[in-house]
Amino acid sequence: MSLKEQIADDIFKVFLNLDDFADWHTVNGSRLKCLIDKNNVHMRASAGRRTEGVREDSFFLYIHAEEFRTPPEPNSEIDIDGKKYAIRSVSDEMDLLVIEY
Repeated sequence: MSLKEQIADDIFKVFLNLDDFADWHTVNGSRLKCLIDKNNVHMRASAGRRTEGVREDSFFLYIHAEEFRTPPEPNSEIDIDGKKYAIRSVSDEMDLLVIEY
């Protein structure tokens, strides 16, 4: 098995596995397996430092790319568990979408 195949396999068997990291959430009206990172302290700068990019109020949604017909766009809206959020960025990491909102 190639590294790319192993990573693709791990997305479902580990990262989006309900026993390991994922949970059920309602995203744009559909119940989907995904991971929400609200505790992204590792992405923040220490006190007194100016940073570019991730703000303290950013959350991250990790979800398989196939859950969307077309990937969401930055500056659009996403509904997660009945609350609407503005999307700041979207990146595709080997078919795992990382949506900052």
